[in-house]
Amino acid sequence: NSMSISGGDVSTAAQNGSITIDCGTGTFTVNASNQIQAGGGDITITADTIVLSTTGDTIDSTGTVWLKPGTADRAINVSTTSGSSNFDLSTSEVEAINQPCSKLTIGNVSGASGGTVTLNADEYDFTSLEILGNAINVAGDLTTSANTALDLDGGSIDFNSGVTDINMGSGAVTLNSDAAIVNT
Repeated sequence: NSMSISGGDVSTAAQNGSITIDCGTGTFTVNASNQIQAGGGDITITADTIVLSTTGDTIDSTGTVWLKPGTADRAINVSTTSGSSNFDLSTSEVEAINQPCSKLTIGNVSGASGGTVTLNADEYDFTSLEILGNAINVAGDLTTSANTALDLDGGSIDFNSGVTDINMGSGAVTLNSDAAIVNT
């Protein structure tokens, strides 16, 4: 199942209602100038491929936003340069998510049944950022100007050798690994 939003917004903002979109193993697309707005409600999107308009506040909520693949072990790339296929979120797509959301969660489950998540260098300015996966690969420096709480929850966590800065300001950094936390 796939879904594309074009020609209008999906909004429960006036009611602060939650929005759940489940495309299973299909593709979810939000075209230019369209938004998903939940006010203070939560937004959950499940799809194996996500394509977001890079217009600011494409996904807009002060509640939680959870982006997860329909296939539990699907690989995820966050803040990539392309974001054109698979469950890849480009830097521009990540920035199109309204940053006052109370928590952005990316990934399906932590531990052995989750997929590999690669978290690339970026400035993450959410109140809280949670990454769930089997293997979490931190491939670049992670910074914030908003004191973001960072929670990496995976079967393993690997910081690439080029990572020199994990600076979340006064935000808490929590590393939860079923196995090792390594620097390779």
